[in-house]
Amino acid sequence: MTMTEIPGNLPEVLALPRRGEVNARRLWRLPTVNRQDRDGPPNFVEFNGKFLGFSSSHREVHGVHTGGDTYARARIDRCAACRWFEPRIFRVDDVAEDYSGAENARYLVHFGGFSIVPGEQIRVRHEWLTSAFEVVEALTTRRSNRFEGEVDEDDPRPPSMSSYLTPPAARALAMAAANDDDLQHAYVNRAVS
Repeated sequence: MTMTEIPGNLPEVLALPRRGEVNARRLWRLPTVNRQDRDGPPNFVEFNGKFLGFSSSHREVHGVHTGGDTYARARIDRCAACRWFEPRIFRVDDVAEDYSGAENARYLVHFGGFSIVPGEQIRVRHEWLTSAFEVVEALTTRRSNRFEGEVDEDDPRPPSMSSYLTPPAARALAMAAANDDDLQHAYVNRAVS
């Protein structure tokens, strides 16, 4: 599943639940692109549940930008004050509408990719998950040691994959594990670090 761009810095996106709302149980209405026309405004996913965990890679201080620019302009400019990631984990009590994939969902993970770089878009998506182990899997990043089709003549071994939790994913999962017994079990017994 890919993250799809949505237009502008929408107030609904910027008003997502924060750390102070962890453990709150209520009706949640989160922006998402899973059910939207790519050129239209975002849709929302609504469900009753408990907010279990959150983290952000956002930093207040800018890193070094290429050419001394105000904003990180190239993807190689890794500046967490310009671009950041925020995962949110919820325990689902019941779903407010008939959402595809939500039939047996016990968890919802909401992903947000944020940017203040001019011309870049905020990206949001969600995944319905049926088990705590799936939550760990949804938050796991996989990366190959080579680009697709790349051949390393000095290394005849096939490309390998590394699997890991990014720092914000690991922190959100740790917070959620402290608030949910099933996630605690999955967190303690996870295969990735």
